[in-house]
Amino acid sequence: MGIYDDWVAANPDQSDKQIANVEFCLKAIDEWGGRPATIVLSVADTGSNNAHTSINNAIAALPSGGGKIILLEGTYNLGSYINVNKDNVTIQGMGPSTILNLTNAISGVTGIITMSSNYCRVADLRVTNSTSINVTNGIYISGSNNIIEKCFVSSSSGSGGIWGVLIKFGANYNTVSNNIFDLNVANRNCTAAVDINGGNYNLIIGNIIRHNSEDGVYGIYLGDIQGCQHNCIIGNSISPNSRGDTYSSIGIYLSNANTNSHIDDNIIVNNTIANTSYGPARLFAILVDSKTARNLIMGNNLRGVIDAGRTAYTTNGTSAVTLPGSPTTIGSLPNGGVCGFNIV
Repeated sequence: MGIYDDWVAANPDQSDKQIANVEFCLKAIDEWGGRPATIVLSVADTGSNNAHTSINNAIAALPSGGGKIILLEGTYNLGSYINVNKDNVTIQGMGPSTILNLTNAISGVTGIITMSSNYCRVADLRVTNSTSINVTNGIYISGSNNIIEKCFVSSSSGSGGIWGVLIKFGANYNTVSNNIFDLNVANRNCTAAVDINGGNYNLIIGNIIRHNSEDGVYGIYLGDIQGCQHNCIIGNSISPNSRGDTYSSIGIYLSNANTNSHIDDNIIVNNTIANTSYGPARLFAILVDSKTARNLIMGNNLRGVIDAGRTAYTTNGTSAVTLPGSPTTIGSLPNGGVCGFNIV
């Protein structure tokens, strides 16, 4: 017998109305195993250098149906990654004053926050790393139906590539919205603020992306040999800034690695791209690989990208191609795609 049944047996003379008043609460305690659905943590609760342990323990302490971890203001120094491995979990800070700071290198396919579960949410906090610590991913998503919103991702690296948010193959229906990305990397290319690496039906909307790299940056990257389809990239402000000695600097990149992959049926609309990169390498606002199909690029503001070696559009990452359509007309992209009403 559970807590509720014990209470009814001990109080047979109570009215139906009184029983009804407590029924929900007592049944909830039974179903949730007596565990709290919301846990509040402060820096004082988590220790000086291993806050990830306390946060991961809090996630484990939530009921099987999920719950919320509230992180109060302060800097939480992480010796390893935060492992969101339970469905329906929210990790919420108090805005930019809640800082998750990685102080130790992590290995494997992970991020400072690693989300392998579904229907989870990370919001209202800052994700960063100590300057001496190289990190690959700020937030790594391999689950589906997750939300990243109102976060400030400011990872930096001395020698390795950085992905602010990496969405892996099989991670679908995720939303990345209203975040600020300020990423800095030296001596290495392969840097993207948001990388949809094979996921489908993901929404990237309303983000501000400021990017600095010694050599080569991507604002938003879509591509994987296993396919990347039906994603929506809407209303983002992207400002890549790279010296560009060898590698491309690209605002939005739809990359088809080979003819067997499908970077198809994606929507790129109402984004603003100001590529301020410089140097002798290839500098483009948008790259749509010639092997992609049925993508839609409409209503983007690409002002100021055609000067000093910068150009609006390419299909091969090497030479400039005239942007299809015009601010008032529609043109064709490779393999059935549509492009038009873009301002250059």
